[in-house]
Amino acid sequence: MSGAVLEAGRTTSHTMRVGGSCVAGRAQQMRSRGKNRVVLTLRGKVVAVGLALSLAATGIGFLAGGTQAHSVSGVQEVISYTVRPGDNLWTYASMVTPEGGDISHSVDELMELNNLSSPVLQTGQRIIVPNLS
Repeated sequence: MSGAVLEAGRTTSHTMRVGGSCVAGRAQQMRSRGKNRVVLTLRGKVVAVGLALSLAATGIGFLAGGTQAHSVSGVQEVISYTVRPGDNLWTYASMVTPEGGDISHSVDELMELNNLSSPVLQTGQRIIVPNLS
């Protein structure tokens, strides 16, 4: 079935296949006029709101400022070091171990403080060490 429609001084043709799923014309005309709008489903709206809240929380976290190392005894001042060739975790542990103390215990503490799974350090790596002064 085919026909012509006069709309606002303009002729447009419509094509429809009887019993089929092809309806061209009005829908195509609406798209060509720039009336394509994105309509979010409920799921899309929930995702958009979640994303906006996540971004806002991240931004607030960055604006909050620096971080401090916390231990069981409270806030602990730390010094950041860049690992040099030949340095290892035992080097830094010996700097913070009290005289007569167990260096291996300090190595374990430094691994935990720096979230290390191994005591092996790489040149250029940054680690933090408690400031004892």
